[in-house]
Amino acid sequence: MDRARVALGGRDLEAEIMGYGLALAGASPEQTAHICDSLLELADTRSGPDALAIVAGVWTRLEPGHRARVVGRGQGVWPRACAIAALDPNPTARASVATLVGVLCDPHAMSLLHALLSDRDPIVAEQAGAAVLALATRLGQEPALDPVAREAVRRTVAQCAGGFDAHRRRETLGALLLVLGPTPAAARGSREHARTLLADADHPAHMVLRGMLRRGDALATREAAWMCMTIDAWRTACVDRLGLSTDADGIGRVLERGHLLANPDRSAALERSREGVRRGRCSGLDISAQTLESLAPGPAAWAPRWLACVDGRGLSARLEPLLAHGSPRVRLAALLELSRESDWTSGAGADFVFDEDARVARCGLLRMTLPSARSRIAPDQLHRTLRVLERSPHRSVRMQATRLSRSLDPLGPSSQGRLNARRMLSAGDETLVRMIQEAVRSGPLDRRIAAIASARALGLGAGIELELLTIVHRSAEPVAESGQISPERRDLLHCAAAAITLLADLPSPAAQHAVHRCLRHPDARVRANALDALARAARLRGSIAEESGVLASAIVEFKNDEQHRVRASAARAAVLAAVARERLEDILPRVAPLLSDDRPMHRISGLWLAERVAGITPAPRIREALAAAVAETVRTEPDLRVQTRARRAGAHLLTQMRIDMGTQTPGAWTAREPAAGGDRAAVV
Repeated sequence: MDRARVALGGRDLEAEIMGYGLALAGASPEQTAHICDSLLELADTRSGPDALAIVAGVWTRLEPGHRARVVGRGQGVWPRACAIAALDPNPTARASVATLVGVLCDPHAMSLLHALLSDRDPIVAEQAGAAVLALATRLGQEPALDPVAREAVRRTVAQCAGGFDAHRRRETLGALLLVLGPTPAAARGSREHARTLLADADHPAHMVLRGMLRRGDALATREAAWMCMTIDAWRTACVDRLGLSTDADGIGRVLERGHLLANPDRSAALERSREGVRRGRCSGLDISAQTLESLAPGPAAWAPRWLACVDGRGLSARLEPLLAHGSPRVRLAALLELSRESDWTSGAGADFVFDEDARVARCGLLRMTLPSARSRIAPDQLHRTLRVLERSPHRSVRMQATRLSRSLDPLGPSSQGRLNARRMLSAGDETLVRMIQEAVRSGPLDRRIAAIASARALGLGAGIELELLTIVHRSAEPVAESGQISPERRDLLHCAAAAITLLADLPSPAAQHAVHRCLRHPDARVRANALDALARAARLRGSIAEESGVLASAIVEFKNDEQHRVRASAARAAVLAAVARERLEDILPRVAPLLSDDRPMHRISGLWLAERVAGITPAPRIREALAAAVAETVRTEPDLRVQTRARRAGAHLLTQMRIDMGTQTPGAWTAREPAAGGDRAAVV
């Protein structure tokens, strides 16, 4: 058939290819290039793979410029051509094929390298190892390979490294370190393919890899040491490699990848090397003060984390060169590590809260208020520092200082503030009493009321009795003829209402006389609080059931008062007396008039009273009656403020009824709807 085709004027492609192959045996470089061009013209024919197989066998004989043209002409045919050429009995041709596969980066041709690595000819095996290394190097070069090719390279490198026991080519292990080194993402992808090799600690490749990691000085080895530090079998070798450098330049190059210590596995691996550092085996891991001062800002920012992992003892003294560094990033990193130390002191924290950089100042503030540091700082000193920082030029520091000042304030309502106050009391410190006295005498309204509440909670009312009596006396002075109340006067009345509650707890005659006089006070809030204070004191003494006395007279006098606060307080005191006398039938008549009053604020006070009565009376039937009355108010109330407050009161009473029936635990009630008319703080 071929002879007939030739006789009819056709071409015998097989004969031509065979002839070109024979001609290449003794051809010069110029003749080789010309013959390869002729073979490339046959790439698109049915004999294209055979033609390109001959070209692949002489690939190493071509000039560099000619090689690029040859690769471009044979796209899509090279894998089959290389497979044919890899069977050539000539070792030079097989070596040329191995080199070509490393250049092509074709996923279908890479599988040939695994067989060529075990070739009986050492030159072929050497070229195959170089090709595997070239493929691994190509991963980090531009232009980037497509995802399919990258995955094929990782798979090929892992397979070739896994066959180290058969071919003993160290280039494959170097390639494995390369693909493990560039980025954590690449390392994860490569480990998936090399999982079997990495899991087998007895594999012969592990010993060679540890030696390469420990003694290698190339960039790829250092990168691989960072990536492989989390592999237990290689951990010591990786740490030794990173500790090889003792000069500033070498340590700086190592710390360029210090951000990888954010991985807790790497930090733990470095921490486990502390014993080797203490025995002097890895001198480069311990960075001297002179080296720290000469580091560039980038590597210096990771030096504190490195030193903390290597040896955490005496870290504060070793980080002093970085605490005064000109870069805010370095100072911040040193401060973050220093705050973990047990010898962190209040003075060290105060040095940073006024830093010119907002991040450093905010970090210093947060670290200074940690429990470990706060226990060594006097609460008044800490409070003064926070007050100063509320005027910081940095907005974030001002906001953080304000929040911390409120949460740590010994006079504040927070649990941490109360804990600080009790610590001051247990230490016998008189500073707290002076702070309360100063706060009660002057300052913002919320601060004065908070100081009075703290004094009452801590049992320090006797220490500020004079200040409280002064406030009550000043608040009772006549109002100006214009009848207008100034803001200062309004704040004074609020303080008097809070002060009268604390004065009722004091046994002194002056305090009790002031409480009795406040029943005639011109401000309704003060009168209502005086009634509540007298009722509470009588209940504690067990005398609230008496039908004579100051409290009994006040109940009779104010039960129909025009002011809703005073009227509600008198009704509450009457309910307490009725419960103490076991006359439960007198409870509802005290609450019903307020709920049915034609004045909205009196009805709101009645709702407040209904909630309190529900917690006082032991009879479930009374709570049911109160709930029914409140529900009727919700249905018929035209005023939106009263209706909103009634819904809140109804939810509270419903919870009390569920507790009575055993279907809900105490303390589970939460008011989900704010009261438009306000609760006791705003109404009474």
